[in-house]
Amino acid sequence: MSAVAQLDFPLRLRIVNSADPWDGIEITAHSDPLNALGSFVRYTLAGAVTYGYLVTRMATDVRGTPWGMGLLYDVDSDAAADAPRPHKALDRRFRQRAEVEFTYA
Repeated sequence: MSAVAQLDFPLRLRIVNSADPWDGIEITAHSDPLNALGSFVRYTLAGAVTYGYLVTRMATDVRGTPWGMGLLYDVDSDAAADAPRPHKALDRRFRQRAEVEFTYA
């Protein structure tokens, strides 16, 4: 299995309606967390590139705009890029960071 930093992150998302410093931050995702249980993500915060995993808790359309809510976890860049098993406790690679709302950028 490859490392998280070796994944492609083609999908752009924006964190919305969330507490500082998250509100308005753009993140890129390996897959679409609005249509799946989660995705590895990459973002820049305070000048540092950070890798994480976004666990989708809810995804729906709000007035015609795709919207999601989830838990954002930090993941080391050299951690194995195998996704966590659905509906199981996350392993020690994942460190909870924030609860966020997100949409497509």
